[in-house]
Amino acid sequence: MVLKYSALDAVFGQEQYAQIPMAVLGIVMKFFQVVISAAAIRYTCRTLDQAE
Repeated sequence: MVLKYSALDAVFGQEQYAQIPMAVLGIVMKFFQVVISAAAIRYTCRTLDQAE
């Protein structure tokens, strides 16, 4: 979807700028992966502390 609509854009349709939307999407996905991992670790630590 990102490739389809970025290709329609006047700027991101150019070859030298075509990879920017995918790079931004990758950064956003990595950020959410870190946030989800931190939340899972925090939940696990709280669960283990309550079990003691």
